[in-house]
Amino acid sequence: MTENDGVTSVTDMMTVDAPVAPGAHAAPDAEGARKRRRRIIALILLGVLLLLLGSVIAWYLITRKPITALPGVVVAQTPHYSYSLDNVVAPLGVAVTPDGSRIYVSGDGVNVSVVVLDREGQKVGELKAPTAKGTPAMHTMQYVAIDPTNGEVYASDRIAKAVYVYSPDGAYLRTVQPTSLKATWEPLAIAFAPDGTLYVADVRAKGGHQIVAIDADGNVTRTLKVTDKGAGQLDYPNGLTVDANGNLIVADSNNSRVLAFDRDGKPTVVAGSGVAAGDVGMPRGVVFDDSGSLLVVDTVNHVVDMFRPSGSPGKAEFTGSFGVEGIGDGQFEYPNGITTDTRSKVYVTDRVNNRVQVWSY
Repeated sequence: MTENDGVTSVTDMMTVDAPVAPGAHAAPDAEGARKRRRRIIALILLGVLLLLLGSVIAWYLITRKPITALPGVVVAQTPHYSYSLDNVVAPLGVAVTPDGSRIYVSGDGVNVSVVVLDREGQKVGELKAPTAKGTPAMHTMQYVAIDPTNGEVYASDRIAKAVYVYSPDGAYLRTVQPTSLKATWEPLAIAFAPDGTLYVADVRAKGGHQIVAIDADGNVTRTLKVTDKGAGQLDYPNGLTVDANGNLIVADSNNSRVLAFDRDGKPTVVAGSGVAAGDVGMPRGVVFDDSGSLLVVDTVNHVVDMFRPSGSPGKAEFTGSFGVEGIGDGQFEYPNGITTDTRSKVYVTDRVNNRVQVWSY
C-alpha cells in the first residue's frame, strides 16, 4: 500500500484472487449428477418391485393359490386341515369342479345316491341311478369322476355293471356299457386323463381284475393287467389317476401297493407294503396335486401319504404324510377317496367319521 496525499488507494486494499484453473468447479456438478442417476435407478427398481408385487397379488386374487404354487416354484409342502363338510354318510368317492363350487360325494351302501354339495357343504342335489324299465333294481354307486373336457359327471355302479353319466347340475344323460364288457365287467374306481379318456377298474369275478380305457364313444381302447409271473394280478384297485406324462397310477388295494402303468402298459411299483416310511397298508384314493406330488390314501393306517416322482420312470420318493387316526379335526377313521381342485385344496372322504375333510396348502 502507498500513500498519496494521505489517501489510501482502493486498489491497494483489494486482495487479488489467484486465477481459477479450468474445470475447478466441475467436481460438485459431477457428484450431483451421480446422485441423480442413483435416485433414478432406485426409482426404476422400486417400480419393478411394485409391479412384481402387484402381479403376485393379482395372481393370488384370481387363483386363490399360495405363493408356492406360482409357476416355476417347486416346494415340497404338506397341506394343513381347514374344515369339514358334514352332510354325507359313509362317503367313499369324491370329485370336485375345478373352482370348488360343486362337490360330488358317493356313499357306501346299496341304492345310495351321489350327493351334490356346494363349497360351503350345503346339499344342493343328488345324482340318482336311472329307473327306466329294464334297469337293475339295486345299485352301488361307489366312485365319481368329472370329465375335464365338458364337465360331465360319471359314477360307477358295480352291481348294475354300468357307469352313469350326468350333467353338471345332476340330470341323468346316458349309461356307459361297452359291448365287449357289458355282460361281465364290474366297474369300481374311475378316473379321467386330461384328453377325456375314461379309465375304469374292472373287478370282474372271472378273468382277473383289469383296467380298461374307454373313449368318448364308449369303446374300449386299451386294457391293462399285471401279467408277469410272480408279480400278482390286480386285486380290487380302488384308486386311479393319470400323471402329466400319461402314466396311469393304480392303488392296488388288496395287494398293498401302488402301481404305475407307463404308455406301453408296463407296470412298476411306486409304493409297496411294509412298515417303513412310505410303505402302504391298503391304498385307496390317489391323486396328483398342483405341484406334481402324488397323494395316496392309506385307509387302514388312517393317513394320506405323499410322494414326489423321481427321475426314474414309475419311481417316487416318499416326502411325508398328513392325518392321524381319530375323530377330531384333521383325524381320519378309514379314509377312502381323494381329489383336488385348482385352488390348492385337497378333499378326503373320511368314511367312518361321516364327513369330507378339506385340507389346504
